[in-house]
Amino acid sequence: MKSGKRIVVVLIGALFMAAAIGCGEKVPIREMSEAKVAISKAESVKADKYAPDEIKAARGGLMESHSLVMKDDQEKAAKEANNARIKAEEAYSKSVPLLAKDTITRAEKSLEEATDAYAESLARTEYLRAQEGVKDSNKKFEDKDFYHAYLKASAADEDAKRARDIAIGKKGLLGDSIADVNATIDRAKKYNADKYAPENLKLAEDNVKIASDSLQSVHLKQGFSAIEVAKINADEALIRSMKGTSSAAIDDAKLHLSKAEKSSGASAAATDLALARESLKSSQDLHEKGKYEESITAASDSKRLSLIVMNTKSGAGIDVSAGGKETADKEGTKSQSEIDRERGYAIYVVRYIPENRDCLWKIAKRYYGDGKKWPVIHEANRDRIRNPHLIYPGWQLKIPLEGAEQKKSSAKEEKAPKAAGEGDAKRPQVDQPEF
Repeated sequence: MKSGKRIVVVLIGALFMAAAIGCGEKVPIREMSEAKVAISKAESVKADKYAPDEIKAARGGLMESHSLVMKDDQEKAAKEANNARIKAEEAYSKSVPLLAKDTITRAEKSLEEATDAYAESLARTEYLRAQEGVKDSNKKFEDKDFYHAYLKASAADEDAKRARDIAIGKKGLLGDSIADVNATIDRAKKYNADKYAPENLKLAEDNVKIASDSLQSVHLKQGFSAIEVAKINADEALIRSMKGTSSAAIDDAKLHLSKAEKSSGASAAATDLALARESLKSSQDLHEKGKYEESITAASDSKRLSLIVMNTKSGAGIDVSAGGKETADKEGTKSQSEIDRERGYAIYVVRYIPENRDCLWKIAKRYYGDGKKWPVIHEANRDRIRNPHLIYPGWQLKIPLEGAEQKKSSAKEEKAPKAAGEGDAKRPQVDQPEF
């Protein structure tokens, strides 16, 4: 095609030279110019591809017209130029609808690829523009406005490709969603989802795999659809498994409490027994409210306290909730302070007193005479205390005794700092079950 264009340009240049030096009849400049314009128009709609015979004949005719001008046969030259124009127009008429149709098809394919890449959501502006462009190009094609149909389709194709590229650039969002759902699935498994919600768990895992495969193949729409199904089922599996685990934990706590109440340590560890009952009731109330994680933790605390009661020797007479208070039993066994000194730490059970709630500052003040030493207690109990602001009734805290200065309970307590402020003793709330 480029060779044909160069030939036509040379011919036009020669034409004007002939017009300048010709001495015979008038050179058919108009006819030859019209032929040239018609050929250029046909070339603009890819006539070399869609009407090769016609465009070849048009170029040949224009070359012949030039030859006739050089032979000073202006009449035949004009006729050949007109024939060349007619052939070029035929090439255009044949090419433009085919070009328009192919371009529309290409634009529709690009739009489909953008749709598959989830561009409708991830690159909405470009996607909608491409969608509208394809619609307009089809309408103009139906109206036989083929050239403008071609232009509209070309623009739509570019918009669709741009939308797809933008969407693919955001595929990390799908990766993040997959990671989030996997985290939920892992939590559900920790609560025995394979036992309490096997169908939801399987659907979640299957759809995560589909989403992961879609991410690799950049079929993002399929991936986002699959991850949505996975999320719904993972959430359901987690809720159902937590509910089932909560019910089982409550039943287990009831069994242990019943044994504790009948054990020989029931009277010696009355405080622990009372706290076990309170934690069990709290667990049941939380379960009814759908707060299954908190319910599991409360049930776990109830079981733990019941085990302490069952393991307490009859007549020991130790009230650990009194902050190390010394109460020797009737048979002359070791006092609590003696036991504490031997093991290097005292045991303090966090109390629930609404009007004067426990906090690390107050506990440090009680044992060390200085509330600012609360980090010592925090450090010794890191396996239980995740946040020094949050300690819970029933928790048994280790109080390191090295350098401790036991104070009378009537000593004036300083106001707790922000780091471990008052009001920290609340109902049990931790992330994972402890049984």
